[in-house]
Amino acid sequence: MIDPRILAKFASDLFNCPAIMLGDRLVSKNDIEIVRETWTNARPIRWVSINYKNEFGEDSSLKIDCVRDYGQKLSSNSDGSWTFEDMESSFNISILVPKSNIAVVLEGGLVQAVISQEAGMEGIDVSVIDYDTCNADASELYAIPQEDGSVSTAVVTELSVERAGIDIANIEWIDPDANNSQELSM
Repeated sequence: MIDPRILAKFASDLFNCPAIMLGDRLVSKNDIEIVRETWTNARPIRWVSINYKNEFGEDSSLKIDCVRDYGQKLSSNSDGSWTFEDMESSFNISILVPKSNIAVVLEGGLVQAVISQEAGMEGIDVSVIDYDTCNADASELYAIPQEDGSVSTAVVTELSVERAGIDIANIEWIDPDANNSQELSM
């Protein structure tokens, strides 16, 4: 039987993603059902059901259950994916993580802007904390409490998220060793 804590972590990963890869099949978040107990306040996860099209194009469902013992195993992998096994099948389940919706724009080592393409993000306050205080005026310094209880000094700049003038979702790494046909402007 699958440990309910493991299933809860798996369900949490599913809840925060737009889609998964079930083996070689793309499955939308809309096709994932997380069923909880209804008789308790803690409401633990009872099972997760993933609906998908099988290799013949037929509707299929994978039910991962922590209530009944179906000989199922669910384990997390070091790359963030999950492995599900039962007596009949085995699936690698990759959680698809969306690209960042926020970008921090730097020029000359200084934060110029915080931008987003999502309208709901505009206007959110952001604190830029710079621990390099060498040339800072004393009036620019702030005390920053640290996790260990100590206090560090930093320069803090307050910004708001602005509407992006670039396509954040399609930012791609350019391999300097590849033969790139596009010209880069710097």
